Amino acid sequence: MDTRTNAERCRVRLLEEADRHTLRLIFLTTRRSAFRWMSPDELKISEFDTATADELVLVADTDGQVVGFVSIWQPEDFIHNLFVSPEWQNRGIGTQLLSAAGTHIGRPAHLKCSIHNERARAFYEARGWTVASRGGSRANGYLNMECARPATA
Repeated sequence: MDTRTNAERCRVRLLEEADRHTLRLIFLTTRRSAFRWMSPDELKISEFDTATADELVLVADTDGQVVGFVSIWQPEDFIHNLFVSPEWQNRGIGTQLLSAAGTHIGRPAHLKCSIHNERARAFYEARGWTVASRGGSRANGYLNMECARPATA
């Protein structure tokens, strides 16, 4: 019997082309589930490729199943996307992805979080991220968040 936790069984690795279709689905289904302020019809499967173009993409792989990813725009120490498939959330995988991303970027590290995504904001704040500023409009605003210290799993 395997007594390891999901996070212990999870391996974070570089994107392989064979992962791309699964990551597109994770990107689409997770956004449709979490982004309640947007119409699901506005979100398209093709947006993954645009959203991660020229970025370093790290994949969470649990027992051979791709369950999430983080994409990083390294020139600006910017975490652009962090998504874990809904059925794999709350198992430590997002924390592992964030920690792995931290090994590829300098400090302070940056990301943007929608003002509507309170769950994501709480996730980042619990891991040492702070709100540096706000941007956008009242309807489509975002928080510029930063982290001065490396993330830990």
